[in-house]
Amino acid sequence: MAFLDDLAAAFALPTNERQAALMTMWHALDRDDRAGQCILAHYIADLQNDVHDEVRWDETALEASNGVTDADLQRLHPTLTVAGFIPSLQLNVADSYRRIGRFDDALGALEVSVSHNHALPTELAEHVAYREVILIGQQRLAERIANRDTSDLMA
Repeated sequence: MAFLDDLAAAFALPTNERQAALMTMWHALDRDDRAGQCILAHYIADLQNDVHDEVRWDETALEASNGVTDADLQRLHPTLTVAGFIPSLQLNVADSYRRIGRFDDALGALEVSVSHNHALPTELAEHVAYREVILIGQQRLAERIANRDTSDLMA
């Protein structure tokens, strides 16, 4: 749980200090800690100002996810599962690909995201809220891909 505590502490920092804190965590990670790499790269991607840098970090998270097991994730937090993490990870990858015009890749990643929705947690109120964020994000992204829209999702 120390990893997730450190991650939470980094996100509690002012925005301009957050990326430096995450990069410090990144450099301190054991190179064999694929679960830590996957989660951390997933969050580092979101802090990138350049979409191509975001794509690189999203792809790093995706690469690190290969071989990660539920047991690996549950060492970080007992409720984490690989299947439950895939919708968010693949949604981010799909959105990054869309924003650089890689629509076929974006659609493929979105399809993987959606195919894992069954694993999204629903036990607690915060799980239901998280699930709704993912489902709404998938719907909006599908529309953006269909319209071949490369604009920032927040626009």
